[in-house]
Amino acid sequence: MRVEVARVTDAGALREELRLPAGTTVGEALAASRLAAEGASAADGGYRAVAIHGAVAAMARTLQDGERIDLLPALPTSPMQARQRRASDAHRA
Repeated sequence: MRVEVARVTDAGALREELRLPAGTTVGEALAASRLAAEGASAADGGYRAVAIHGAVAAMARTLQDGERIDLLPALPTSPMQARQRRASDAHRA
């Protein structure tokens, strides 16, 4: 079966097509992916989760032919820190 791995970087979107046996899981596909290995060690913090069809996917999920695994980047700032910063800035204004 054919599966695509994709991630977004500052340079743009990167995609890799993999040919894998039927019954392959998300975790197995990522282990076979050069793009996932590069993303996991990237200076930008790598990726924090993966999604399929816009929904976060478990590593044990079995893939279907033609699906795309999106590597979701780590957030540069936690949502709580961002809210606190905005509240502090608004309070000063």
